[in-house]
Amino acid sequence: MDNMNEPQGTPAGYRSIGLVPGIGTIAFRTLTDYGIRNLLELARLDPYDERFTKLGEGFPRWVLYARNTLADEIIGDVEVTQSEIRVTVQKLYDPDVTLKSIMGRLGVYYIYVEASLYDSQSGYTISITPKPEYAVSVQWNEYRFNASQFVKKGTPKETGRAQVTVQYKLRWRNFKDFEQELFDSLKERKDLRILFNLFFKGMLSPRLNILFVWGESSANRTVVRHMMSKINPYLVHVTMGGNSSERLESSFKKCVSGGVLFIDELEKSEPQERQAILDILSVRRYRTDVGKQTLEIPSGVIINGWARKGARFLDPEILGLVDVPFRVPRSHAPVSWVKFIEQLTEDDGIGLYRLVAELLERKPVLAYRPSESQISFRIPADYSGLGASFLQGVEKLALGISRSKYKDKVEEEDYREAVALMRECVKSLSVKGAEGDPSS
Repeated sequence: MDNMNEPQGTPAGYRSIGLVPGIGTIAFRTLTDYGIRNLLELARLDPYDERFTKLGEGFPRWVLYARNTLADEIIGDVEVTQSEIRVTVQKLYDPDVTLKSIMGRLGVYYIYVEASLYDSQSGYTISITPKPEYAVSVQWNEYRFNASQFVKKGTPKETGRAQVTVQYKLRWRNFKDFEQELFDSLKERKDLRILFNLFFKGMLSPRLNILFVWGESSANRTVVRHMMSKINPYLVHVTMGGNSSERLESSFKKCVSGGVLFIDELEKSEPQERQAILDILSVRRYRTDVGKQTLEIPSGVIINGWARKGARFLDPEILGLVDVPFRVPRSHAPVSWVKFIEQLTEDDGIGLYRLVAELLERKPVLAYRPSESQISFRIPADYSGLGASFLQGVEKLALGISRSKYKDKVEEEDYREAVALMRECVKSLSVKGAEGDPSS
């Protein structure tokens, strides 16, 4: 892939579009076919370019992400008055993409303002003023407020996005606040509480391998994945079957800095793909053919398996590497959690991930560790390959639970909670239904 291993000093605009959160292999290939290979080229695009709107609602977000990334790199002083927003920026890119990036970063739309860019030896200066009919409008006041978040507060401004902006955008004080808000919306759905609890612990214990078993009537897999990507913008979705080594490499490189790897249709994987997944599940490494390098992948992994007629379930070798299994509940409509999570903005998701990153820095001490005899689970005969990693799975769940509570050590109560959660997960496997539906 182009530009995937640039030195840290490389301008952000020349980074590969493969690093854009949420971009998939099909979208990546479509964009590169049109010559869109880096963030600079992506930032130039019209968010409503008819060539790419077929990629779905993610496309405008990817363009905005590229513009925001460039803007955070070049933005300097910001002055806000009643009648003007004036921004000075570094001259790293051409005037057109510079103006688009700054206006995108400030959330300013041309329909309400006039914008001009002036060139000087020291950089560019951008002047944004309201059109006469909008001089006292709500929109102009909102733009001024947004821009004021970038104004110096009497201390040297950090390179990139101003810290005050992070504080303004962050919706929750801590991770527990978010969990409480989500779980309040799931009061009537214990099964979905378990699903999201597992997802969060997978974020907080990155080497956790979770198996989601889907039935014919399970909650819609695409919807669930979309909801997860709203919570974690660094979720990487890979569908098995026909991936080249280059495509696998580009996907797995996005997992190097964390996030979650969401694997679909593993039963369709070809030998090369299957070996890659086995390596990631077991030793968290991917050995590339291109360049003969080894990628270290700390991400949590979610494996999707189908329990329906005519679908081959996962083989014992894969099952033996599963830490936690869970049968996804039956679909119910309407579902309150969809409404709650759909209301989350991209900034909410990034803010939440910052909280997760802070929690991952905590290294709780193992103050308590149960014996294997204290953790016993009766595995249904249909899942005879499961069980080898359950003790390890409970330990990883306990670590995630301890981190979510901002503890400095993993205590007995964390293990008790982890064992109770694992019992619920194993219990879900025993629920029989028509054509493998786990909740009929």
